[in-house]
Amino acid sequence: NLLKPQYANQLEGGLKFDVLQQRLTGTVSVYDIKVKNIARQVPGTIYYVQDNTQRSRGVDIDILAHPVAGLNIALGYGYNDIRYTDDKGGVGFLGKRVESAPYHAGNIWGTYQFTSGKLKGFGVGAGGNGQSSSYANYQNTIKLDGFYVYGASLFYNALKFRISAKIDNIANRKYFTYNSWLFPGQPRMLAFNVTYRF
Repeated sequence: NLLKPQYANQLEGGLKFDVLQQRLTGTVSVYDIKVKNIARQVPGTIYYVQDNTQRSRGVDIDILAHPVAGLNIALGYGYNDIRYTDDKGGVGFLGKRVESAPYHAGNIWGTYQFTSGKLKGFGVGAGGNGQSSSYANYQNTIKLDGFYVYGASLFYNALKFRISAKIDNIANRKYFTYNSWLFPGQPRMLAFNVTYRF
């Protein structure tokens, strides 16, 4: 049989701000989401039933800052407490955290581009992203460590073109993520990019 649609009830509110003559802008939102009719595999079989429910409560924050000419900073943070709220199948879902859902996740990236002088058009960037620990199974017995990875970039912006070099995961941090399968995180990577504007 085909699976039926999932249903969700969502309550959300937020605040949008723009201060210091647009030098600091952003949004803050809070939410409470209840989802029902979620499919789960019957242990030991290839069959699925739809008797799971989840509740997700959290906060999302996005901030953009331009404190001085040429400097841009983007910051994002999310807190999410998402759990199973029913266990009709009696297999141990109730109260457990949903797989691959960390409590905390965040990112920050800043760039500075020279706007005058001999270095006009040249710029640098730096930042990173990461998350707290999460689980790779609904029983919450396989725990994935949290991680934070850093990156940096150099670039040159001209009227007709842009040249950039970026390195991700500078420390070559080893980590894993989970999305139905366990995946190793991206190792250190260096990328070059040339963009021409017609």
